[in-house]
Amino acid sequence: MYALTSTSIVGIGSIMEKSAAYLPTRASWPLELALMAAVGLFFGLAGLFNTSEAPLNYRLGYWLPVMMFGGIIVMLSELAWNRLSALPLKSAAASFIAVTVIATSGECFVVALFDGPHDVTMPNYYYIGQLWLNVVIVMIPMVAMMRVLRIFLLRPRVTSESSVVSPDPSNQSIEIPSLISSRLRAPLRTSTLHAIQAEDHYIRIFTADGDDLIKMRFADALSSLQTYPGFRLHRSWWDAEAAIQGARFKNGRGQVSLTGNVTAPLSRTYAGELREAGWLG
Repeated sequence: MYALTSTSIVGIGSIMEKSAAYLPTRASWPLELALMAAVGLFFGLAGLFNTSEAPLNYRLGYWLPVMMFGGIIVMLSELAWNRLSALPLKSAAASFIAVTVIATSGECFVVALFDGPHDVTMPNYYYIGQLWLNVVIVMIPMVAMMRVLRIFLLRPRVTSESSVVSPDPSNQSIEIPSLISSRLRAPLRTSTLHAIQAEDHYIRIFTADGDDLIKMRFADALSSLQTYPGFRLHRSWWDAEAAIQGARFKNGRGQVSLTGNVTAPLSRTYAGELREAGWLG
């Protein structure tokens, strides 16, 4: 029982640490809102927080928009905290607490509006404190669920296919340029670089010790890597040559297997350079 509990705690900690590197994107926000709509539907059907006596249409008309607005507030809080906070405060624990507190405060205002204008124009400290405690109870699992959802939506695809070609398996992964490493979480700054991927206005950095999402233009990251041995694979991918495990290209499309079970797309535009280096046979 103790071993099982310890394993569960370690697993949850690992998920939360990883989740801090995944921010809302155009690819994730529709499903994040759908998740919150499902939670709102459940709350409405169950009649939670003293709403069970109200008619079903009222409960659904209350909980669905309240939870969806809450989802929007959480996503905005995630983006704002990542952009404005100092680097040490981007850790999983610090960002989770900060986002939960910020989002809870915003959601309290939404709930007060839905409860009635008298709750806003005539503030009552007991009411406000009780409201905040009720909302934070909901927001803690809400933030956690949205973060876990992002991991599964945004993490790189994993492949079980074997490598095809490996011209130089003796290569070692390269160090991370200071322009990039200075923005990473502390445990990753001294790691070795495997690849970078563009995600909207951010770039994801893959290293030997995990990945992180930082605010930087993809073009600026590529400029800092000009002297490093690697390849542009796609309009949104670059990889270190030492991280390549194998490559395939057929009928105008391809993929590259990288260290850490990461699979990156290979476009026709950039396949020639990889072929000249011997990775495509």
